[in-house]
Amino acid sequence: MNRFSGFTLEGVGRAGQERARILSIRITVRVKPGASRSKVGGSYGDPAELIVAVNAPAIDGRATTAVQRALADTFDLPLYAITLISGATNRSKLFEISGDDKAISSKLAQLLLPKQAD
Repeated sequence: MNRFSGFTLEGVGRAGQERARILSIRITVRVKPGASRSKVGGSYGDPAELIVAVNAPAIDGRATTAVQRALADTFDLPLYAITLISGATNRSKLFEISGDDKAISSKLAQLLLPKQAD
């Protein structure tokens, strides 16, 4: 397992055979509970946090669960691939996402880009 820039990569099997690479990436998310609709995208602060707006109120962990579901839908992953590491009661939360390294990295880069005016 190699660690660099917040990414964790696992990949080489026995006898040097490369198996499917799995990326475990930790991202900081800024939650906007009670939004009119759920939305994932944009960045907040420095270092950038991914903005996730959810319909659920910030009561009894409902917003945190809604954020986990929104991330799973956005990255097209099962719910168990998204794990809350810290921030259960904060607006800033740290999640770990496990899945295909290339797909997650490219999707995350798209989501963090500022919106372009047409």
